[in-house]
Amino acid sequence: MSQLEHLRNLRWYKGHLEKFWTSEDFVNLEYVKQDVTDHEKEQWIRAGYDPNTSFTGTCYSNKNQPPAFVEKFKEHFTDFTNLTFTFYKMQTQDIMPEHTDHFNTYKRIFNVESEDVVRILVMLEDWKPGHYLEISSIGIVNWVAGDYFIWENEVTHAASNIGKMSDPRYSLQITATKKKQETTDKLYSFNISDDIESTGLPEKYVVDRLRRSINNNDGKPYQIYTGNNNIKAYENMLFTDETKNKLNEQGLSIYLYEPLCSYNKTSINKPIKHSERFYSEFHEYVDPADLRSDELDSIVEFKNKNNLNNITVHTCDYDVKKYYPHYRDLNLITDDIFLKAEHVIPIMDTEYSNHRDFTNKFLCMNYRYTYHRHFLSCYAAQTEDAIISWIFKSELEHIMQSPWHDLNRIEQKDIDAYNKIKYGLNILNNNVPLNIDFDFSEPTVINHFYHKNVFPDNKNIVNHDIFQIIKTYRKIFCEIVGETRFGQPTANYSEKVYRPMFYLRPFIVGAPPYTLQYIREQGFKTFNDFWDESYDTTLCHEDRLLKIFKVIDKINNMSMEECVQMHKDMMPILQYNQSMVQKKTLPV
Repeated sequence: MSQLEHLRNLRWYKGHLEKFWTSEDFVNLEYVKQDVTDHEKEQWIRAGYDPNTSFTGTCYSNKNQPPAFVEKFKEHFTDFTNLTFTFYKMQTQDIMPEHTDHFNTYKRIFNVESEDVVRILVMLEDWKPGHYLEISSIGIVNWVAGDYFIWENEVTHAASNIGKMSDPRYSLQITATKKKQETTDKLYSFNISDDIESTGLPEKYVVDRLRRSINNNDGKPYQIYTGNNNIKAYENMLFTDETKNKLNEQGLSIYLYEPLCSYNKTSINKPIKHSERFYSEFHEYVDPADLRSDELDSIVEFKNKNNLNNITVHTCDYDVKKYYPHYRDLNLITDDIFLKAEHVIPIMDTEYSNHRDFTNKFLCMNYRYTYHRHFLSCYAAQTEDAIISWIFKSELEHIMQSPWHDLNRIEQKDIDAYNKIKYGLNILNNNVPLNIDFDFSEPTVINHFYHKNVFPDNKNIVNHDIFQIIKTYRKIFCEIVGETRFGQPTANYSEKVYRPMFYLRPFIVGAPPYTLQYIREQGFKTFNDFWDESYDTTLCHEDRLLKIFKVIDKINNMSMEECVQMHKDMMPILQYNQSMVQKKTLPV
């Protein structure tokens, strides 16, 4: 039976843990007399206590830096969170009359209710004659070091030391918050993250689409997480034995809406854990044994706390099991709920889709900042034949290096591509903000290699015209798609690839290696018969970028008449992709 289940039945109980401390860990702390309120003192005097009695004892409070060994208590008291530690020393003739704890300061700091707070009293030494503890009018003696007592708010208790002067009574008072016990019904309900507001869509719209996209998991237990990084809800989520047994029997499916926020295990204790603000990108090779993920870390912790052994994690990361062997206790599968649930294009017009009176060869749309999107936009800009959305302004020195690129190396590998990047950067800086569907009035400045302002400043938006996207597709031959990620081993793609499919346009994808392979495995066709798509299998991220530039060069060197003819030749592929994406996405 868990600690919380004991509490539900008894309101207080006794346990034991093996002693892992010595007297040197606590005897020499700077103990200070504990205050009592005048109200409490008056109550005790009215109850018959001597006003000259030494009420309470001395303490080394939680306002001080706790000794390092107390961290191990967190490993034992796993049913609780927000643990604070106060060491308590009672000399001979110190007493603490019967009372209840109020925890007012603790409740205010941690924003919790009284009924969620508990007191854990750990006896640091074996009992000595004259030492006394009382809980709910039950006297307790003869304890051994490591015995502990847990009681809920408003449970009465008292303590005293009437033993020898040479025998102080030492204990550790832990104040903690109960972790929430989740019921089976709560588990099966839709567990969407707080980030839902950022989508700009009504919650019911998102909930309905996600539920339908997984067919409610065929009635079996599931949860959906739509955010990034660690799953905070799992920190306090505990289940009853009945629920645990049901989950282990039926299995629990956890659907992740966003790509994994990965990091290298060696960066866990560094000041900057993630190289790209909330996730990491890497050099061309990262040892899978070193790969970790915030989301999978949380799921493993949740699994272990609840003794679950049948969890399947659905993620959009391609070949996820191969690249995350550390999480072998989870069943990791590539299954993209985002693409299933996404209504990619609100309005579709086949007249625009079939139009071939192109005015521009390229479309390159971007919102959030990443290095590869910056380079793709620079390269598109220097063609002078692209429609670009780009909100950011930056000097060359601020984009010289990242974990996956070094422009000095790119200069050595391909001086022509390097010069085109520099030329395109000047064009962007002189013309931003470049708008398509949004209308930003001012650029967002990137002024540091580890920039945090990766989203445009929404305060600068004048208006938003979604119909402009439709009009733009009518003008262009090919889209340069800057996917969300680039310098990582696991491929993934999004509605950004679906968009040109809807509008019967070919695409070039700036994304992690094997993204095109992943797209093809999902039933779509790509354009290897028309240009070199070997960039997709190029593991070095710089070299993959340079190969993408070669494809852009090839199309840029074509005449507009040649683009029109190529579009006609591609039409069977384009129509096939359009049909496929309409089948794969849910109707509104």
